[in-house]
Parts: sequence; structure tokens; C-alpha cells
Amino acid sequence: MALGTTAEAGTLGPQERRDVVRVCSKVCREHGVPLLVGAGSNDTAGTVGAIEELEQVDGVAGALVVVPYYTRPSEAGVVALFEHVAERTTPPLVLYNVPYRTGRYLGWESIVSLAEHPGIVGIKQAVGTVDTDTSRRPSAVVTRR
Repeated sequence: MALGTTAEAGTLGPQERRDVVRVCSKVCREHGVPLLVGAGSNDTAGTVGAIEELEQVDGVAGALVVVPYYTRPSEAGVVALFEHVAERTTPPLVLYNVPYRTGRYLGWESIVSLAEHPGIVGIKQAVGTVDTDTSRRPSAVVTRR
């Protein structure tokens, strides 16, 4: 994982982020492991642009995309953002639900709905605890591939 949201990506400039991805890509290729890169922000167009840039990097297996922060869109707005990004980019997306950092929680129904999208392959559920939505209806979780 490169460019996670806990300070790393937010404290680096654009060239520094490119350098981190380049180095991590090289190391991952040498060791035969996939690379997941944080590419989400509170800016939909910026997120799409960041992921499009990743499409040019060998070894990137997916993009971690955070629930938008600061702007705090509605739940429907968050779902629309993820779908928009997934439909316009190639690397598979891993959703990142971290309400402590974003101020916006992504609910169970939205997670299950988004799991149906072929461009969305996982979730990093960082809600601080095993909450009701995290443990609710585990049999309803969608599995593919």
C-alpha cells in the first residue's frame, strides 16, 4: 500500500507522490506482489486524474479511494462519486470508509450496492471498531472472481 490517507499522501507534493509510487512499484514488481495506491480525495475530477496517472505505472493492482472529506456529500453523493470514478478508470477500486478522518460514514446498504459494481473490488472499513454495519448480514457480502 502506498499513499495511504493517514498523513502520507496529504503531506507530500505531486512529484513526491509520483516518486513514492515509482519506488513502491519497483519493489512490488521485484517481489511479485500487487501494489494498491491511495488516489482518492474530496475532488472527483482530481481522483479520476490521479487514478488515470496510476494507469501508466507498472504493477498497480488497484486504487484506494476514500469517502470524500471536507465537502461531506450525502450518502447518495458518495455512492455517485464512487460509481463515477469506477466507470472512468481502469484499475479496480478499493473503497476506504474512515469516518473519523472524513466526517462521513458510508452505510451498509451503500457498501453492498457498490460491491455489485465490476470496477469496485473491496473495502477498507476503518470505522474504529466492529460496528453494527460491519458485522451485519455477513452472508449478504458480494464475492466475485
